[in-house]
Amino acid sequence: MIRLAALIVRDSSSPLRFAGLDLAERAQRLARRAGIEQVQIVEDQTPLGSAPIAERLLVLPERAMIERGVLTDLLRRGLRDREEAAVVLDHEGHSTDLMLLSFRATERIRAVPTCVSIASRRRPERR
Repeated sequence: MIRLAALIVRDSSSPLRFAGLDLAERAQRLARRAGIEQVQIVEDQTPLGSAPIAERLLVLPERAMIERGVLTDLLRRGLRDREEAAVVLDHEGHSTDLMLLSFRATERIRAVPTCVSIASRRRPERR
């Protein structure tokens, strides 16, 4: 099992660019600079479906503008404190969607059916 892996979540099928830079590629470079070797870019539909198996999985949205120091501190804390999950909030208390998940938390989330799959299930007919 890999110790650390990162999942960069794309918001759309076409690359988002800012100042000529692809945001998903920027996030990928940021994760690698923070010490994560296994980095994968996925679409937003079911991002954890193809997530690498790792002790700690960093979920990083492509739109998140995070400094490397924040990322490094989060990873260090996750490896030291052994929390199941950590979510980074902004200054107003809203989620940035940046998360660090344990293997156990990742597997729990992966096991939850998506809203689409729940809605597509046929209800048994009432008699």
